[in-house]
Amino acid sequence: MITDLEVLRSFRAVADGETVTDVAAEARITQPALSRALNRLEEEVGAQLLQRVGRVLHPTPAGRVFKEHVDSLLDSYDRGRRAVAEVIDPEAGVVSLAFLHTLGTWLVPRLVTSFRQTNFSARFELYQADENGLTRRLPDATADLIVTGKDPGHPHITWRRLLIEPLWLAVPARHRLAQRRRVRLSEVGGEQSIVLKPDFGLRSITVGSQERGPAAVPAERWAAG
Repeated sequence: MITDLEVLRSFRAVADGETVTDVAAEARITQPALSRALNRLEEEVGAQLLQRVGRVLHPTPAGRVFKEHVDSLLDSYDRGRRAVAEVIDPEAGVVSLAFLHTLGTWLVPRLVTSFRQTNFSARFELYQADENGLTRRLPDATADLIVTGKDPGHPHITWRRLLIEPLWLAVPARHRLAQRRRVRLSEVGGEQSIVLKPDFGLRSITVGSQERGPAAVPAERWAAG
């Protein structure tokens, strides 16, 4: 059974751009169960909070207003939990880490595992968000650390590069660049591409690289069906 707080967290995630399928998987419930919970939330509030645009749900004007209060409520609750945890066990503590969705499968597990080898009593609260969502969490004190794809450029955030991740360009087997080992993204700037949604940092990096003509990146072929 999904609790009221979990419903609010799920609503916030969907309003931030995540799909109902992904949010349901993260909450370990079925998609229909989450949809029913969101419908009940709308009934309690007395307004439609989400509307479907294509295959994605977007917040309605009422949903955007409601989300501001949900953000405040959940952030306050999370800060309270961390404060209590530190009082109960100051040696352990709780590290609130927010990161890009794409980093959750490889980088974040390594960071957490490495840290806990010398700080085995520490616990982590993990949050996934897009670049804009991550940048808001530090000033709001709802995260201790964030892992982004680029410098947020915020006056109150200190940013350091952890690593440089190569970009891979996939093209059909008969594409004019298929035999090239390295290419510049500017060479395919005029062609249709499959990229992430505008809210994701990698989208702006990719589009900007196509326009500026970056250093060459590895190419990868895939067989056209």
